[in-house]
Amino acid sequence: MFKKYLRLPIFVFIFLLLKQIIFDDGIDWGYTTVFPIFLYIGYIAWEWINIPYNWKENNNK
Repeated sequence: MFKKYLRLPIFVFIFLLLKQIIFDDGIDWGYTTVFPIFLYIGYIAWEWINIPYNWKENNNK
């Protein structure tokens, strides 16, 4: 279930890592790892919040 939500955080992690490798002197591992984790949790929460809304929409039809 949670595997389908991993694409965006992995893409963001790779993007931030490559950006820091190319443009910065070093890699800030805290920011590079914590931001995609929060993004993953937020994405799961967003999908979980939308379930009752979608269920209500389907019942009205």
